[in-house]
Amino acid sequence: MGFLADKESDIEDSLVNTVVDVCGKFGYPERIEGLLETLRKKKRQLSLVTYGKVITIYGQIHKSTQIDELLKEIKKLGLEFNEVTYGCVMEAYLRCGLYDKVCLLYT
Repeated sequence: MGFLADKESDIEDSLVNTVVDVCGKFGYPERIEGLLETLRKKKRQLSLVTYGKVITIYGQIHKSTQIDELLKEIKKLGLEFNEVTYGCVMEAYLRCGLYDKVCLLYT
């Protein structure tokens, strides 16, 4: 992923979020996955905002398996969901037609 992959120091969340947004808007979800993998290799923890953006994009392109994987990752890291994160997950599941999973979020 060029600049981000080569950058040795910490990458600002705002830059990561911008790249995620651009890749999502222009139809390059595989680049998002590459970026996430690069950041994981660098032991860089993503923010809840970044997770929310990626989950939203995955919902738009109906990648429910990837949504589930990200949710497991968030829980494994011990990150606390907030209202915005729940909203992103709900919207993503609804776009995927997974109404039962939306209901499970609140039980």
